[in-house]
Amino acid sequence: MKDPRIKTIYERIIGILSLMMLGGTIFPFIHFGKFAENTSVPVHFGLDGQVNGWGNPYLLWFIPAIAVVSYIVLEYFDKHYKRINYPVKIKNEEMANAIYWLGVRQTRRIKPIVMAIFCYLSNVAFYVAIHNADRLLYLPLFYFLIGCLLMVVLFYLIKMIRLRKKY
Repeated sequence: MKDPRIKTIYERIIGILSLMMLGGTIFPFIHFGKFAENTSVPVHFGLDGQVNGWGNPYLLWFIPAIAVVSYIVLEYFDKHYKRINYPVKIKNEEMANAIYWLGVRQTRRIKPIVMAIFCYLSNVAFYVAIHNADRLLYLPLFYFLIGCLLMVVLFYLIKMIRLRKKY
């Protein structure tokens, strides 16, 4: 089995996309000065996309802050893949290499999806605040991204469980 730390061209491309999405979370704040002094911004949305919580404009900075922390954590686990809590007990070196390889691949595929979710939330919350809208825009996109995230996690979870039976 290959060394899990080696990145393919595809993984380098999705790494660059992840960074671009992370940058996209901060992009709306270039126009942060457009807020009036007494402006309220959405801080919570219901499942139907309706705004059900308003707050101070500075609360919008939590989304990019959480995105940056998430990116750093995912990068850390990409580099230190042996520290991840895997869903199977590792029995030998051959199984360890296979599980580590899957874990690194999962982390690298989750990262752009998570960054896209934060980019979406940051931009839409900013748009809703600027235009005094009362609901999330493009709600199906949000659910699509969440679905993609769950599918990637489940795909690699199933692969790891099946690998357990092989060893």
